Amino acid sequence: MSVQRVVFWLRQATLIGLCLPVLYLAWRWYIDELGARPVTQATHITGDWAVVFLLCSLALTPARSVFDWMPLMQIRRRVGVATALYALLHLLIYVADQKWNLVVVALEIVKRFYLTIGFVSVLALAVLALTSTDGWQKRLRRNWKRLHWLVYPAAVLAIVHFFLQSKANVGEATVAAGLFAWLMIWRALPPKLARSYLGLALLAVAATLSALAFEIAWYGLVNKVDPLRILMADIDPDLAPRPTLKVLLSSLAVLVLVGLRRGLRTWQSRRKVAALAGCVLCLGIALGEGPEAAAQELTVTQVVRLYDATVTYPAPMWAATEAERLDAGTSHRQEEKDQIIIEEIRKTETLHNWTQMLKVVGSRLPDAQQMAVREALDLSLASHLAACDEDDFAVEIFEEHESSVTFVVACGNTPNAPQELGYGDGIGEISVARLFLVKDTLVQVQYSWRGPEFDYKDSASFPVPLATVVQAAERLEAAG
Repeated sequence: MSVQRVVFWLRQATLIGLCLPVLYLAWRWYIDELGARPVTQATHITGDWAVVFLLCSLALTPARSVFDWMPLMQIRRRVGVATALYALLHLLIYVADQKWNLVVVALEIVKRFYLTIGFVSVLALAVLALTSTDGWQKRLRRNWKRLHWLVYPAAVLAIVHFFLQSKANVGEATVAAGLFAWLMIWRALPPKLARSYLGLALLAVAATLSALAFEIAWYGLVNKVDPLRILMADIDPDLAPRPTLKVLLSSLAVLVLVGLRRGLRTWQSRRKVAALAGCVLCLGIALGEGPEAAAQELTVTQVVRLYDATVTYPAPMWAATEAERLDAGTSHRQEEKDQIIIEEIRKTETLHNWTQMLKVVGSRLPDAQQMAVREALDLSLASHLAACDEDDFAVEIFEEHESSVTFVVACGNTPNAPQELGYGDGIGEISVARLFLVKDTLVQVQYSWRGPEFDYKDSASFPVPLATVVQAAERLEAAG
């Protein structure tokens, strides 16, 4: 199944999964299954699901990294918006429980600390949901990312609210706090360690100990329970599964799933290499070219110095010889604080109206040597995501090695990209790029084609034939 189809079905499954809890709650309410106080029960259920979806939204970035599955990033906005909607429904049902008396509600929120922090968390999540659209990203630019850091304090307040309203039984709140600790510790780890089996094992231990610490602190401070008693309860098999055990099992499940996923990818990669070699050979024969012609084409290369990296890369797709490259194209170079950009286009085109471009980007990163290639890919794709319409965006990994990755990005529409550079609503772009690390420099060599808006699910609508994209990807495998 193509990446586009995977993303489509993943989005549909996500939408259904996000709607199921509220539909089931409505059904239970309708058949009078919520007990003697249905409104109070509904308030608790919607609050629980708001925390669950909040943790899910925070888990998508780690999941994308450790499972090496890019489509997960395509559902992040939906999960985040659903979190805010469940939180608002949680608040709305509470208001209904107070007979819609807004004065009483306001006084309760001011007087009761757990309601105060819960209300602040709901407001923060609502703001993040409202500003999650492409339009707000374009308006706020760099401030958009800073604003959305509010999700972390909002999550802390939500979990503290969870503890306070749970009162005597804080089992579920402890599990939520332990999983939140896992997500935060993962973000603090060095990228390579965070993706390694050792890092995930250390995370399992750290998250379990964090959950234990939260549980001991709560019962010790609030109920004056001896910490040793809590510890003995946690290791008592008759009381299993305790909250700390749930956190440990969840963390170990991640470790096992990552192992299965990587094992499957290794097996698929071996099959893909053999199949890809056959496809490229067949494509060359279909185009009237043998292996010798392809090898001769790849000898047309260029060399450039980017900080501490000497980069060799192929000529533009429109140039079959060195003379043709010099006669038919023009090069533009710009240097910023920690980035060098070289762009080659046809002489008949400008940086505003180009249709084909070869771009080489060198970014100086102090921690590049410790960066995993998938972390580098995330950095590269961030600019594409910011420029493209999320519903017209797809990524496919063409080839991946330990220190490099070749990938294709289809951006059917670029409404958020700079108009002064020829982008904008109604303009699409497809790119194939190779990304690799050399010392402290992140290098990306990229072929791009631009044209009218297209459907990324329909290769016939691309601004360039798919066969050309395959050829370009093969060329870029020689870059280094």
